Amino acid sequence: APLSTCSHCGKRPFADHGGRTIFTEKLSFFGDMPRRVWFQYPFKGIIRDLDGSLTGHTTSSRRLADGEPAKGGWVTPYYQHLEVPQCQKNDLYNGLVCDASIALRRA
Repeated sequence: APLSTCSHCGKRPFADHGGRTIFTEKLSFFGDMPRRVWFQYPFKGIIRDLDGSLTGHTTSSRRLADGEPAKGGWVTPYYQHLEVPQCQKNDLYNGLVCDASIALRRA
């Protein structure tokens, strides 16, 4: 997978428990690939696609402060409690792909 998350990468966790947000834009993918994203332990990463180049979401019903529609979307590991209409489980992303009408954040 071209994008991957890792919060300890083989090191013992101390204070950091993952869940950081990574921002992406202007991505291009070439060739056939089984996955675009791979989440690793502790499976808490959040990827914010700013322009739709990762998720394919180009606009949403949510409006920004300037009135423009929000673009892009979110990718995060699958957890059942995150199943909402704005998010779809997708194996290409190894988790959930959500449109920009919602916001994901670290708890």
